[in-house]
Amino acid sequence: MNTSATDSRPPPAGGAASPDDSGPAGLLTEWIAAYGQRFSSAAQLVMAETRLAITSFVLMVFGVVVAAGFLMFAWALVLYAGMRASALAGMPLVAIAVILALLHLGAAALVFRAVSRLGSRLEFEATREMLGTDP
Repeated sequence: MNTSATDSRPPPAGGAASPDDSGPAGLLTEWIAAYGQRFSSAAQLVMAETRLAITSFVLMVFGVVVAAGFLMFAWALVLYAGMRASALAGMPLVAIAVILALLHLGAAALVFRAVSRLGSRLEFEATREMLGTDP
């Protein structure tokens, strides 16, 4: 029997030990390193997506402000045209201004009423009931 053939195997490349040689401690170390790398990658992804979300939100708010400015300017032009047409028809400017002011106050009251109804949705009633923290 020649045992020299099994003893003459070359060592692993680079001098590194194979996974069989490292034992449970080596496997645990590799697992912890892989888990740490995965956590680091996930944290970087979360930060990148958060930056993208914040940038998108800021641009959306800016767009809404610009659009609101355009709408207000257009509404002012419509009001001016209506006042001018009514004045040309012989209506006094004070009466036109009072009528428009009353119409706008009524519209503001309707919008305020609708918005205040939405406030009840911010109370998280089902969540507080589930957690048992109902005041």
